[in-house]
Amino acid sequence: MTFVGQKVIISSDTSLVETANGGLHTEKLEREFYIVDTLSIARELIGCTLVSISGEGTTAGRIVEAEAYLGKADSAAHAFRGRVDGRTEVLYRQGGYAYVFLIYGMYSCFNVSTGPEGVPECVLIRALEPLEGIELMRSRRGREKLTDLCSGPGKLCQAMGISREQYG
Repeated sequence: MTFVGQKVIISSDTSLVETANGGLHTEKLEREFYIVDTLSIARELIGCTLVSISGEGTTAGRIVEAEAYLGKADSAAHAFRGRVDGRTEVLYRQGGYAYVFLIYGMYSCFNVSTGPEGVPECVLIRALEPLEGIELMRSRRGREKLTDLCSGPGKLCQAMGISREQYG
């Protein structure tokens, strides 16, 4: 099978199930999940599974740390005071879109937009417990120790193969 691009999903399942054709199945969280208040969504994401499927293979990890950003009123948020630019545009869409940006010009951070259209809020996924594709994660990170693979937003993006290509 030829795989074009990369698919990143968040699932409420804690395990992946192999299907008869060799693919993996997991229940993707529906867009409606991301439309309620951001603080609730951040709490509900804990224990969900982040799955990344690419031509290199599948990686997955249980979300163990997340951080809410409350948009226009939150001085730590990229959309503070209503900032709209090429980077923050996706935050103004209806919740459930990937907001991936670089920090220090080199490390990707994966967020998911939350709330209704026009409300620029999101949840940063800060850490994962590796579940699937651990050898691929080790290869991508150049680390062997399990606790060094996804123990920070930049580390988890590197281990999962998430980049700004998944924005939107």
